[in-house]
Amino acid sequence: MAKTKKSLSSMDIAALELEFQSLIGTYIKKAYQPEREVVVLRLNTGEGKRDLVIRTGRAIYLSSKGPDNPPQPTGFAMLLRKHLTNGRIVSVEQQEFDRILIFGIQKEERYDLVVEGFGDGNIILVKDGNIIQPLISRTWRHRTVRAGREYEVPPAMVNPRTMLREEFDGILNSSEKDIVRTLAMGINLGGSYAEEVCLISGIGKGMSCEELGSSERDSIWENIGELFRKLKKPEPVIVREKMGEEVDEGDKEEFVVGNEKKVEGEVNERGKNKGKGEEKDDVIEEEKVIDDKKGVGGEVNEGDEEEEGVEEKRAMGEEKVHEGERDKEEGAEK
Repeated sequence: MAKTKKSLSSMDIAALELEFQSLIGTYIKKAYQPEREVVVLRLNTGEGKRDLVIRTGRAIYLSSKGPDNPPQPTGFAMLLRKHLTNGRIVSVEQQEFDRILIFGIQKEERYDLVVEGFGDGNIILVKDGNIIQPLISRTWRHRTVRAGREYEVPPAMVNPRTMLREEFDGILNSSEKDIVRTLAMGINLGGSYAEEVCLISGIGKGMSCEELGSSERDSIWENIGELFRKLKKPEPVIVREKMGEEVDEGDKEEFVVGNEKKVEGEVNERGKNKGKGEEKDDVIEEEKVIDDKKGVGGEVNEGDEEEEGVEEKRAMGEEKVHEGERDKEEGAEK
């Protein structure tokens, strides 16, 4: 079978930001939590009722029929209903070029529903810059996501959409990694998109940055820009398999990530397989008491030692650039 995406990259979030501009002006009718790590917002749109399905760390998509909902709402679902029912979506914005999508919701007061897509993901209800309640409480060395605390975004990463050519050249000049890892982490394209840029530029992904000539740098720079130009005018792409061979879809699905027909079946399958042999985001212990009315959110404590490599995972989209290879030296303090 063809490979499916295991997480949303920053580019995917950028595509969703554009797609979900159509939700501005719609009203939230109700919130559900059909699974421990899935939240559904039922929307009243001009085309009738639609479900905005958020699978933490995995997918965000619209569906005409979302997952089956439990007979009794969870504590987190009840909290969302209390604050967001009859609220109007007034903005949908990506935080810089990170895997964070923020839904601005207006009632008598303004709320932000923050969807963090890195690691195992999170859904955080924020008002006036302060956290009302996260789906999962987490603590890092320099950031705490917990009810009553100020919501702080993770340390800023490079934004390739606004990056100047001088900054691009500077990152390549100072990089000791090969070109694909430099594009993935230094330029913040993520693994799949870094490989795609190398492919369409005709450059071997294992080539060192110092080996690149001026024409090769020009080609890479131009093709990064082309990715974002295509993002504004997406075209669906069909990827076929050959006689049992796997086709690495890579970027081929990036511009249809929010397409219901394309994604819904895949993310549902992912939901079933979640937790089987997958890496956690440097979690020491995890308690997600979200299934009853007493426990609104779970809690995760992440120590200093466990933070190693978190920023790299955010940049790479938790995707391997080289099959079967793990670079133990890479990792930045979050």
